Amino acid sequence: MEQVHPSVPASAGTSRHPAIAAPLVAIGFAVAAALLLGIADLIVGGDGSDALFAITAIGGWVLLGWAGIIAVGCAVRVVGSVRQHGGVSRVEVILIGAGLVLIVLVLLAHPLWGSGSAGA
Repeated sequence: MEQVHPSVPASAGTSRHPAIAAPLVAIGFAVAAALLLGIADLIVGGDGSDALFAITAIGGWVLLGWAGIIAVGCAVRVVGSVRQHGGVSRVEVILIGAGLVLIVLVLLAHPLWGSGSAGA
């Protein structure tokens, strides 16, 4: 096996495969958040459904927050990677962009302030 550095194997951190797991997790979290927030919107106004509304609304916002943290972290890593060696996978960039766009669309569809989405 070829060595990059005497203490680091050649396969460590030099994979040609794009890092797509984190962007896919961000997209999955954003989709789940959209579903939970949509369910919360449908629950509002029902009798005795305050607890279910709270669980779905808070769960949706938590998942959307984590999706944003993961997507922004991926974007920062890609920008750093471009600055260091100038190459990133198109698939990775597309997935990160799709995740960020999805997060923005969920935020536009379910604004935290001014829409009543965070209050029963």
